[in-house]
Amino acid sequence: MKQINAIIMAAGMSSRLAPLSYEKPKGLLKVKNEILIERQIKQLQEKGIVDITVITGYKAEQFEYLRDQFGVDIVYNKDYFRYNNTSSLRLVIDKLKNTYICPPTTIFKIIYLVQMSQNLFTLFKMQMELVMNVLLL
Repeated sequence: MKQINAIIMAAGMSSRLAPLSYEKPKGLLKVKNEILIERQIKQLQEKGIVDITVITGYKAEQFEYLRDQFGVDIVYNKDYFRYNNTSSLRLVIDKLKNTYICPPTTIFKIIYLVQMSQNLFTLFKMQMELVMNVLLL
């Protein structure tokens, strides 16, 4: 079986969630008593995916505890405020083999993998709650 890894894209400024994102990035928001990115990391690890990299930018220091608590790698994108997700992915291009690329706010219920190219996987889910929907309830 091929080794699968995950990249969590958490560098953005979360501007669509303002004013909630003024104090912390959306991945660190608590929904139903769980911090979103922590839940995602746990779910990935429960599925046997232990090679997890979190790409940070906005308020990056707030994500540092994940390194010790969950054993994930942290990569800082200094250009997070100028460029889009491609600038984040360029920082981990060497890791893009059999990779889940995830936003930090996905709440997984049922996971389906679809091979999009020879060595790159992307994540699709049958049911997904987005942070905006949960927060608006």
